[in-house]
Amino acid sequence: MEYNVDLYDGLDIFQENPLTLILKQIRPRSSVLEFGPAYGRMTRYLKEKLNCNITCVEINPRAEESLRQFADMVIIGDIESGEWTQQIAGRAFDYIVFADILEHLAAPEQALAAAIPFLKDSGRVFISVPNIAHNAVIEGLYADQFEYQESGILDKTHLRFFTRNSLQKLIEQTGLSVLDRQATHYTNEMTGILKKSSVANTELRELLKNRENPDVYQLVYTAGRAEQAGQGEKGDSEEAVPEQSDGMDSVKIYLDTGDGFSEKTAYEKKYDVSGGEIYLELEFPKAVSVNRVRIDPSNSSCICEI
Repeated sequence: MEYNVDLYDGLDIFQENPLTLILKQIRPRSSVLEFGPAYGRMTRYLKEKLNCNITCVEINPRAEESLRQFADMVIIGDIESGEWTQQIAGRAFDYIVFADILEHLAAPEQALAAAIPFLKDSGRVFISVPNIAHNAVIEGLYADQFEYQESGILDKTHLRFFTRNSLQKLIEQTGLSVLDRQATHYTNEMTGILKKSSVANTELRELLKNRENPDVYQLVYTAGRAEQAGQGEKGDSEEAVPEQSDGMDSVKIYLDTGDGFSEKTAYEKKYDVSGGEIYLELEFPKAVSVNRVRIDPSNSSCICEI
């Protein structure tokens, strides 16, 4: 499946998503082995902003031309075949990235294990996966709902599902230790999983609110060799993204053009939060019929008066 992402929109490092959470941990001029980069949205940032040396393994041959603009080496092939290991034999990388990849594999533990020999002793492995234990999924199951979607936690191309515990177990089975845990957070409504027609069970919803991290949407874990355990480890709870430190924030606007809210019809607008009251004028595409608009006013923890 190919996602409709405009590579040349660039990548806003202040936007909350697994790619930015990973990129903030990568040092400039490092060596990176990136699995499943698609057309190279993260790859471009690694090259243009961080000046990294990047090797990509991508299954889609149509992405090769785009990737070669930014990657130093592009290997087209199936991650699970293992043939890519022969082309990088003898090399070692500072970072290995599996950003939203393992859930698409039949045997993710084998793919992860195959990559570890190419990690430097002090290197890091970054893994992001959707969290199947999100409250929206649980509420849906209670109402006998489990329907695949075009994207998100229940993406129809996902072969494997993960929770915090199962992801940790997968990492530890390969001989690595979890060094850092982060996450993105979505409300039930933002996931688009629950149908409008479903009747919410008030008692169940109140019970689920008391769960630890009930709105964790995607898990973003950093792993390293076992001897590195304890170096920067955060513990068992996924923390929200740090607040902006440069006085900037962003509002995210989702447009429903007939298929509901999704990332495909969303855009962001940055603004300065240091000046007090903020006035934003939003423009919508004239050629698109917009049924509904959803506005997420901040990318940080805050109190908004609208």
